[in-house]
Formats: sequence, C-alpha cells, structure tokens
Amino acid sequence: MPKEREPSKAKKGRKARKTAAPGQEVRSAADIAAERAAAAQQEAVGQEAAPSAEQPEAEEAPSGEPGAEAAPEITVAAVLKGTVELLAVQAWQHMGIQVSPQTGRLGQDLPQARLAIDAASAILEKLQPHLVDNERREYEGLLTNLRINYVQRSNE
Repeated sequence: MPKEREPSKAKKGRKARKTAAPGQEVRSAADIAAERAAAAQQEAVGQEAAPSAEQPEAEEAPSGEPGAEAAPEITVAAVLKGTVELLAVQAWQHMGIQVSPQTGRLGQDLPQARLAIDAASAILEKLQPHLVDNERREYEGLLTNLRINYVQRSNE
C-alpha cells in the first residue's frame, strides 16, 4: 500500500522559495541551518571522540552500567557555528527575504537584520582559527550574501 503524504505545514497564501522535485520535501532555510549546525556539532564531536590507540573503545558510563557510553562533549566551536547559522536565518527573515515561521509572513525589520549580521560577523572573527578552509570560504560567502542583500534592501 502506498504511503500517504503528510499534510503540508505551510500556511495558506505562503509561497515557497523553491519547489521540490516529486517525492522531495521543500526545506526552509531555518531547517537547513539547523541541519548544518547539527552536522558541524557532530563533526566536532566525532573528531574529539575518535578513539586513539591508548584509549579503550568503550568506556563505562558515569551511571556505572557496563556497556553504556558517556555522551561526547560538545565543543564551543560547534555551538558558535550553529549560532552563526541561526543568526543568518534571522537576518534573512528580518530583511524580508525568508518567511518567518512564527508569523508565516514576510516582514522587514532592517535594524534587527543588521544586528544579526554584525553579531554573526563578530562570532566568525573569533572562530577563524577553528575553521578549515572550506568552512571559512562558506561562512565568508554567507556573510557577503547577507551584506549585499542588506544594502539592496536598505536602498529600496
């Protein structure tokens, strides 16, 4: 029996920025940002949690139960990467480019967009030593796009 499609969570009158191919789901920028933040966090945790030759592969959890593994530590860099992604989503929403999930509408609040862009920029400045080249290029491109769109919206 074919699987039934779940009803769309989109509100009436709301237009998606992109249309999906049949069988694919349309994802919002907020969803994409959350996925990127989770991936960055998992990548950072994976790098720290990789077992070395001196470490046993399974450790006993603090609960004392054998076979249970302790949760890996979350790095500050991973949290900051996720924060930058969330600030970028806020900037897009406040520039009126992306629909706000709270209101289901486009709205423009340029001072809030500017604050989000400036905060993301400040965080990325501190993150520079902790980024690999491809991450650095991706974040620089993100900031450039945010700034260009902000200037365009400001001049309208």
